[in-house]
Amino acid sequence: HGDLSTFMDCISGWSIDGAILSPWLLSEIMKQAKLLPEGKKAVIELIKSSMRDIKAIKRPDEILTEGAKTFDSLQTILVENSIIEMLGERLLVEVTEATKGRGDYFEKESVLGPLLSISTILPSVNPLFLRSSQYTCFTSLRGFPTPFAGEVEQCQNGIQEGFHKIHTILHAALLQQLKCSSVKNNILSWMAAVVSLNELRAGPKFELKKAPQLVASDGFLVNFCAVLLEFCKPFFSTHPSAPKLPLINP
Repeated sequence: HGDLSTFMDCISGWSIDGAILSPWLLSEIMKQAKLLPEGKKAVIELIKSSMRDIKAIKRPDEILTEGAKTFDSLQTILVENSIIEMLGERLLVEVTEATKGRGDYFEKESVLGPLLSISTILPSVNPLFLRSSQYTCFTSLRGFPTPFAGEVEQCQNGIQEGFHKIHTILHAALLQQLKCSSVKNNILSWMAAVVSLNELRAGPKFELKKAPQLVASDGFLVNFCAVLLEFCKPFFSTHPSAPKLPLINP
């Protein structure tokens, strides 16, 4: 993991020793990696490991600052031509494997899973936390920190900006997949598989707490939907430069 992090630091230009991996050299390395099964596997692990680093950040309002260099390197490698093809091949493998799994497969096993599963939504809440009488004895203590409105807003903004960065990076990566004719159908199949495997959630009587392993978490699917909504901007925008909405025939 240490070597992978060092490599990513060189891509982003944030390495401790000042070493920088140029776009040309990165491209040449990835061209060679694409020729070997071991190389493809290493690249996928590189991507997944970097996303795990971001997920490991404890405070959601610090995702953008603490994960700055990792975000920079991911933005670079996810749109590199050879990596686009390798990632597209991997996503097709996931579609096949998912047919043997459950709804939470993509959240736990997908190369994009670590980033999509980052969330502030709690999977479950202890009922005691909902009763003020259970924690008033602590909050009423002299010296207990009182959050000011400005601090709360700053924290909220940090969380929103962090998730916006995640959605932007994933949208850019998937968009490049869709623009690549050799893997376009792979990513469309992957998106459809995520939806299909979580169709159970659409049931009127479904309760996540009773069968959490059967589907992906709320946080994963909220992020997934947010990324898909990014694809809608070109035809939902009312800006004069993108007058596509009136062209849609309902």
